[in-house]
Amino acid sequence: MDDKETPIYEEDLNLMQLCREVMHHWVVIVAVALIAALAGFVFSKAHQTYEYTASFDMIVTAKQNIVKFDPTKKSPVINHPKFPSKDNKSDKNEITEEDIALAKSLVETYASVIQSNVVLEPIIDILDLDMTYSDLSGMVSVRTEEHSQILQVSVRGNDEALVESIAQQIARVPPQLLSKTARAGFCQMFSQIETVQTGVSPSVKKVTVLAAFLGAFLAIGLLLLRFLFSDYIENDEDVQGYLNLPVVGVIPAIKEVK
Repeated sequence: MDDKETPIYEEDLNLMQLCREVMHHWVVIVAVALIAALAGFVFSKAHQTYEYTASFDMIVTAKQNIVKFDPTKKSPVINHPKFPSKDNKSDKNEITEEDIALAKSLVETYASVIQSNVVLEPIIDILDLDMTYSDLSGMVSVRTEEHSQILQVSVRGNDEALVESIAQQIARVPPQLLSKTARAGFCQMFSQIETVQTGVSPSVKKVTVLAAFLGAFLAIGLLLLRFLFSDYIENDEDVQGYLNLPVVGVIPAIKEVK
């Protein structure tokens, strides 16, 4: 049997020494993390884009000319049997329960019509957009609510002026064209267009924090690799570890005095 013992450094990894190595170079780790965070901040700021949403409401009714929208007012005028209009002396436009039920059943149909090529392709030609119907359709969304006659049309994009122009063109689509396509009911603009900033991409805060963590992990990883592959004897513990010999004494390093 070979009495020569295998050095303990080749048997096990001394976690305490690894921890001491990391703690000894904490200033380097923090510095690398700060540099990485600064780089992430600058990168995210340089490539940051804003998302805008232009939205407005439309109402689906069973009869034509029930809604009178005045852009100068905050709300439209709706002729309703319980709240008769002073200008409406006849009962032609009175809303019945059957009309409301029919209108609610047509909401999903009109949502599909607004997003169809019948509505969106002419807008591409009018605004001379360099995009396909699929591209424009991806920018437009129509939200419906259960048991409601209201549709919320939204246009999202990175160009504020563009999304507002598209929303205006959708709002200007003749109600008669929508009715002809849906083959029932009536749908028209119900509220004014509102354009707001809805998002920022990428998030500066998230990118900065992530870059700092990546920088710290990279620094720690390089320090550990340097420690694991180092074959230098730096202290008395290395002597005992590599040579498996006790340390009799230590001679301190003395700087030469001139």
